[in-house]
Order: sequence, then structure tokens, then C-alpha cells
Amino acid sequence: MGSRWWRTPILIYPLLGAFLWTALELWRFPEVWAQEPPSRPTRPTNPPAAKFTDHLKNLRRLAKQAADVHGRGEDVAPAMAALRQARQALREADRAIRDEFAATERKLRQANLPPEILQRHADAVAAYDAKQRELDSQFGGAEDAHGRIVDPWNFEDRTQDHSRLKDSLKRAQDLLEKHLPKVAHRPLDPNRLPHRPAEPRWKAPRTSSRILPTYARPGSSWLAAQEELDPAYVTRLAAASDTLVAQVLPKGSGLSPTPTAADLAPTEDVQLTQEIRDLAAGLGNDPVKIYEYVRNTIDFEPTWGSIKGSVLTLWEKSGNAFDTASLLIALLRAANIPARYVLGTIQLPAAVAQNWVGGVVNPQLAATVLASGGVPVSYSAAHVTLEHV
Repeated sequence: MGSRWWRTPILIYPLLGAFLWTALELWRFPEVWAQEPPSRPTRPTNPPAAKFTDHLKNLRRLAKQAADVHGRGEDVAPAMAALRQARQALREADRAIRDEFAATERKLRQANLPPEILQRHADAVAAYDAKQRELDSQFGGAEDAHGRIVDPWNFEDRTQDHSRLKDSLKRAQDLLEKHLPKVAHRPLDPNRLPHRPAEPRWKAPRTSSRILPTYARPGSSWLAAQEELDPAYVTRLAAASDTLVAQVLPKGSGLSPTPTAADLAPTEDVQLTQEIRDLAAGLGNDPVKIYEYVRNTIDFEPTWGSIKGSVLTLWEKSGNAFDTASLLIALLRAANIPARYVLGTIQLPAAVAQNWVGGVVNPQLAATVLASGGVPVSYSAAHVTLEHV
């Protein structure tokens, strides 16, 4: 025990602290912390090109103002004085632009870039010079004409001078309109973004019976008014597997309960391609298997109207109620089973409707999603009522 006295914490910790203080130069930490971190390079808030553009815009505004004053026959001297000041400011901005051109050329030469790059830069500088000379010529002509107009020792007819002033100001405005940079930024309205969720278009679902085959046309004899329906009527009717919709319509509707040739024919939306015929055959031309295939394979999209048709719905494995019905009818007709569209109003439990549109948290959101897609819909705390095919 006596030979290990130096291992006691009383001596080890001070020795360790002294070693770290010396080896790591801990006494310099306060000095380092006190130093300001190096500032990051920042882009100039108003670079020379932006200043130059601002001066051009101001010059355009003043040129128009001078032309308007002169056109009204008023004293144009104050407007011309403002133009002279604006031209002087433009000359100062022009010097900054030329300094940038020179700096750019030096960098290009130091980088040993191909002659084509240097020539491209030289062409840009030459085009800039030509525009500036043309602009100076027009404003110089306007100032010269105005000087002759206000010259008390000019006893000649000033009509030509007034005409020259008018023409020079007009040509200067045209040049500025032509050469000013186009607007590169549009103010952003967060409420009117170019890509945003569709605004809901609320339309109440119809509750009168309009159960029509797809080949029906407005004005047909059997499109007369039919009896009013309970919102859940179509749901109950569709669930009655042993009942045909046509069999329960009023007898005066004129719709035959028996199939017709149109119930087996292809249409613009019900495309009977070889792919669809092969799929129907692969399902044994069995209406139950065909229905189960469509129900279990096609994802619901909350939009309204025929958009994809049967083929695209099959390819994308998704579609709205019209598209899904088109695929189902196409498969049934390919299996030589007559099929028609039926349009009606259904009432879904809130939980079912919420699941249909992606699992939203309440019936109001479910109805909003449907309305955003153009589906006629209404909702309550317990149900979502919508038109459906």
C-alpha cells in the first residue's frame, strides 16, 4: 500500500489536468472563442447590372413623361432637365458595366479559354456599345431640338424642331422598350400558385332518378321525369343482386328491362381491345370473377366524368367511377355479357367515404376532396352523399 501512494486521486487528477492544459494549449481557447468567425461572402444586394436596368427604366419613364408634356403643348423644360439628370446617372452606371466587362475579359484570358469564348464576350460588348450609341443619339437629338426651341436667339420657324423633339423622344422610348430586359420575376401570390390543390366546386348531388344507359341521349322519349329517390336508394338497389335496375323503373320510362345490341357494343369509352378480350377470357368470362378483378385491382380516383376509358384504366390500374365502370363494362361485354352504365346518388358511411379518398380524418375532408375533383357531393357527420356510376 505504501508503494502506491502516487496512484491516489488526490495526485492523479491535478497531474492529468496540468498535462492536458499544456499539451492541448487549453489556455488559448478563450482567445479563439473571442474571435469573430470569418464572414461569408455575400452577393451584392444591387449589382451594377441591376442598377443599370433601374436607370434605364427611370429614363423610359421620364422620356414618356416629356413626350406627354410636349404633346399637350406645355412647357417641357422641367421634363427635359430631369431627362438630362437621368442620362448622367446612366453614364455613371455605364462605367460600372464597362468595368465588369473588362474584369470578365481578364478572367477569361487568365483561364486560357478558347478563342470562341473570348469572341463571344467581345460580341456581347460590341452589341452593348451599339445599343448605347443608338440611345445616346436619340436622346442627344431630343436635347438638341429642345435647345433650339428654347434658344431666344433662334428666329427661325421652330416647327421642325418640335417635330424632331417628338420623333427623338418616341424613338428613344421604342429603343428602351426593345432593349430593356424582360421581367424575370413575377410577384408570388401564395394563394394562386401555379401548382396547387384544386379548389372544391360544390354541387349538390341529384336525388331524382336519372338511371340511364350510356347510349341514351337528351330528348329521348324515356328521359321524362321519374320518381324522387331516397339518397340511399341506389345503394340498396345495387346491393340487390337478384334485381335489375331497369325492372324497378316506372313503367312509363320506356327503358326496356331486356338487353339490347347496344349493351354488347364497343364505344369511345368502352374499348373492346384484344388485351381486354384476353383478360376476360383469362377470368373465365365469369361475371363474378370480372367484378372481383376490377374491384380488387383498380384504385379509386376522386374525379368526375369519363377521363381514361377502359384501356387506360386497365393500364394504369386506377380511375374514377366512370373509368372503373368503363373497364367493368368492357370486360363484361368482351365476355358476351350485356352491361350498361347506371348513374345515381349513393350515400356512404363517413368511414367508408374517408377510406375511398385516401384515409382522411373526417367526412368534411372526404367531401372536399371529392368536390375538388368535380364530384357532386354533400356530407353530414355520419354520411357522405355523392353521385356515382
